Amino acid sequence: MAPRKATTAGICKPRKKARLPKIFSCLVCDRNDVVRVEMRRKKKTVMKDGKRTKKTVREGVGKLQCSSCHVKFDYPIGHLSAEVDVYSAWVDSLEAQKEAKKAAVATSTTTGN
Repeated sequence: MAPRKATTAGICKPRKKARLPKIFSCLVCDRNDVVRVEMRRKKKTVMKDGKRTKKTVREGVGKLQCSSCHVKFDYPIGHLSAEVDVYSAWVDSLEAQKEAKKAAVATSTTTGN
């Protein structure tokens, strides 16, 4: 009998991580790829072993701006925040503003009789 043929496992290549977008569509002016999000993390000077070193603190502010209609939005970020989180917070705040306007119109029409 002949020995069994050895099978070789294929070489596994490292998978590429999917990159999250940094440029988004504007919900105010309805244009594509005009909203940019910038993450500004705070720098903090720390004394360690008698030397001053600058350490990046993970909290800061995420700044969103539309290049066509110049809408601006600032949102506090944490150590796990990404650009998508700032954009989704902006979308949520726009929806909350629309709901508040609807509620104000509804109360003004019911009390206006």
